[in-house]
Amino acid sequence: MIKLENVFVKKGNKNILDECNFNFEKGKSYALVGESGAGKSTLLNIIAGFEDVSQGSIYIEDKLLKKKVDFYRYTLGYLFQNFALLENQTISQNLDLALKFKKNKKDNMNLK
Repeated sequence: MIKLENVFVKKGNKNILDECNFNFEKGKSYALVGESGAGKSTLLNIIAGFEDVSQGSIYIEDKLLKKKVDFYRYTLGYLFQNFALLENQTISQNLDLALKFKKNKKDNMNLK
């Protein structure tokens, strides 16, 4: 379960998310629908830990998510809107490159 309580995200003087409250239940599917710039990607980025919240709390499995905690990142899957792969590399090579940027070792990668 992923729960957001009174989440605000502010960039500069602009409110991107304003008092968001969601409860995503395990085993269910959800769709985020909205105009460009509505905050859909920002919402996913804060849940994944790519961005910080300005105010509010995020819980994953009833545990409070602190700022960019790596442990929770390993339990989440995230598919980007646009491909960001190098076409001349294999899938394994693309993943290895991403792990090098994260300073992880290739043997920590679990491919299925």
